[in-house]
Amino acid sequence: MSAAGEWLETRAAVVVTKTDIDRQFVSGVLGLALEDPATSQGADCWVWRPELSTGSVSAGLEEQIDSLAKQLHPRAESVRRLLETGHHVQVDITGTAATGAVLTLSAGLLREVGSLGLPIGLTCLTAAGVPEEDPLSWLDD
Repeated sequence: MSAAGEWLETRAAVVVTKTDIDRQFVSGVLGLALEDPATSQGADCWVWRPELSTGSVSAGLEEQIDSLAKQLHPRAESVRRLLETGHHVQVDITGTAATGAVLTLSAGLLREVGSLGLPIGLTCLTAAGVPEEDPLSWLDD
């Protein structure tokens, strides 16, 4: 965990889900290549991460969202087509964090994602890559 207690290794992606998804159909409609077929094996999803102007995979979340929005805005009609055919489309922000770590999303970032008209999903992993035990699970006792 960083000294500020923030999420690390944040990545932004477009995630399309549907039972028995046809990944080739989604790629064709959006004109974008599936991120990595291995990451979607066994799941009913299609994942795409934006190409970054810096060519760096370690770009900050703001740059990733900016790039994602610039590449997705011209495809708004294609996104609508997916929604009309029963697909769920969302922007997913994934990161690694420890209990108590925070993810701060600036107003500009939220405005950029909001301009896409898509929901935002947050996926948090621990450094081990697995969800942490729920620290509030004792409330269920």
